[in-house]
Amino acid sequence: MPPAPVNTTRRTIQRNPQTGSPADPKEYKKWALAMVNNPATTRMYNYQVTGGVILLFALSGWITYMAAF
Repeated sequence: MPPAPVNTTRRTIQRNPQTGSPADPKEYKKWALAMVNNPATTRMYNYQVTGGVILLFALSGWITYMAAF
């Protein structure tokens, strides 16, 4: 008897072309959890936050300096 045919038809997940996030809520949850648990994503986000804070302090200090003199 031949083996049962394997279902190879996979539906393609509709994604946002800019972020890659899926439109389907269940798929989105899986995608979001994978993004959160990905150390590279977390590291990138941490660098962005750190850079933003440094930039904020630098700009506020420069504005204060310009106002003083």
